[in-house]
Amino acid sequence: MVSEINEEKFEPYCIWRRNCKGPKPNEEEYDEVVMHLHGFKKDEYRIERKGKILPWGKTLTVSGEHFVDANTKNVFRRDFKLERVLDGNKFTPEFTGGILSIKIPRKSPWPFLTLVRSSMKKLALIGHHMNPSEDTFEMFWKFVQFVVVVALAFFILKYLPNFCNNVKKLIKC
Repeated sequence: MVSEINEEKFEPYCIWRRNCKGPKPNEEEYDEVVMHLHGFKKDEYRIERKGKILPWGKTLTVSGEHFVDANTKNVFRRDFKLERVLDGNKFTPEFTGGILSIKIPRKSPWPFLTLVRSSMKKLALIGHHMNPSEDTFEMFWKFVQFVVVVALAFFILKYLPNFCNNVKKLIKC
């Protein structure tokens, strides 16, 4: 006779720390999700990133199951909606002493400054055989987007008042 396994929903204690900074002076800011999974082993939980290709709209899902005894297992699932400023592609989990810590790096709110900073670092390197990375391309694309937005804002601020005045004159006639 086969006995049924009872699944008990388990809600782990969880903290989301925002805008953390590491001990190193040049370390980038990150958010950290800390989950208390006492009794769980490393192979009893999963971390998945789901979402669109775009940087926003991503979800980080942590789920797992742990057998308490032969007939009972604890099951949990937590979904974390990642903000636009978080880089969901580069999270780093660490599991020690029943505590899962997931560090999610923050993106720079000023891509132009990040591009300049990374370019300066690369110029400081002497190696002549460097291959451009995908991060460099992403930073360049963000810089192009920034320039287009600034140019568009300048155009609107400069020419929109004249355009509106001309339309008002046409309507009065």
